[in-house]
Amino acid sequence: MKSTTVFALMILGIVCFAGLSVGIDNIKYDDDTTMYSGTMDDDTSWSLDYSGTLTIWADGSGMSDLTDMDQQPWGPCRNSIISICILPGVTNIGDYAFTGCIMANYVEIPDSVTRIGKSAFLGCASLGNINMQNSVTTIDHNGLFSCENLSSLYFSYALDSGGVLTSEIINTTLYTTDGTDTYNGKSYDELCGKLFVKKEGSDGLYEQSS
Repeated sequence: MKSTTVFALMILGIVCFAGLSVGIDNIKYDDDTTMYSGTMDDDTSWSLDYSGTLTIWADGSGMSDLTDMDQQPWGPCRNSIISICILPGVTNIGDYAFTGCIMANYVEIPDSVTRIGKSAFLGCASLGNINMQNSVTTIDHNGLFSCENLSSLYFSYALDSGGVLTSEIINTTLYTTDGTDTYNGKSYDELCGKLFVKKEGSDGLYEQSS
């Protein structure tokens, strides 16, 4: 068991080390618990530990919007990210923040976050559960697109008034309890307080009866 763990850590380090050659300046090696860390801007910092947990923190500011996934400061280690922990104090998840983090299966979003940016979780194919805190009022274009393995999705608060759930935000179909209708194309107001879960052998997510 010990040798397996050591081998996994060696592979994780090799993947990230190889990525450093692309010239990302704000990544540094830290210690025995934090493998790499850096800054995203003047107010936002991050670290990646040996378990694959990416932690992001800020003091009352949001993550910078990126123009594409290649601008992610943790990009060289993207495929080593298993979970994402955003600490209280971060006010928004920027555009393209986690695009292509295909191994990430869990994300923790605090109630300080009000916005999920464009393509923020695009292509996070392993992501299983998302719990929308009651502070999230905006999900931008492709924010949850191609999250193919979502098993549950909870909206604890109505998103921006007048907003409509479209396939350009999430391409997972959200069905009513009996599966006869969907919430796609309907007002965000109708999502408030609803939990959607995966049913075995079916496509999409189904509203859980209260």
